[in-house]
Amino acid sequence: MRSYPAVLAYQACALGLQTAERWQALHSFMSIEVENRRTRTERLLDIVGPSTWDGSKKDYWQNMPEMDRRYTPFLDHLVDGAFGKWCGTFLPPRSSISDVFLLAEGITAIRYIEATEKTQLQEVMSQPSTGRNYLWAPVGRAGWAWEYHERLSKRFDDDNFIAVLAKAGFGRGDPEIIKLAIESHKRVLGSLHWR
Repeated sequence: MRSYPAVLAYQACALGLQTAERWQALHSFMSIEVENRRTRTERLLDIVGPSTWDGSKKDYWQNMPEMDRRYTPFLDHLVDGAFGKWCGTFLPPRSSISDVFLLAEGITAIRYIEATEKTQLQEVMSQPSTGRNYLWAPVGRAGWAWEYHERLSKRFDDDNFIAVLAKAGFGRGDPEIIKLAIESHKRVLGSLHWR
């Protein structure tokens, strides 16, 4: 829990860069390597990303008031609490903090999966649907939020948006890796029991 302020700072910076559409800066920011407690270096994304942070465990946050029946209590705490109250300081007026968080989950999935070699990603994605035909990536509110499936995921179907992300370094600059990562993320979401 000592790193909770770092999670807040990371997410505020990431959401600010995303909202400003500073995609290259966001990609670089997610990749910053820091030493962890075991003197290994890890990416910020892996240490203090809201869905990957050690302190985001469901059982901790379900003890908070009104969070006991939530699928994603920590992320709900961020969206409904901390960021819901502070988002006006770094997001444009009338921006939905929930929508911004949901889009960030898709971006995070791309960033997370892009570390996989393209041939390995293609091989996994070509597996039959009866087996595990996706790569794991962090999942949060997108696992149950209708807004993601009805509206926000469509942004990832836009070839222009994918080209912008590729130019910024997502998918190691390869639009096909981004498309494979998006499809993998959709399959992860489809495999969840929450839906």
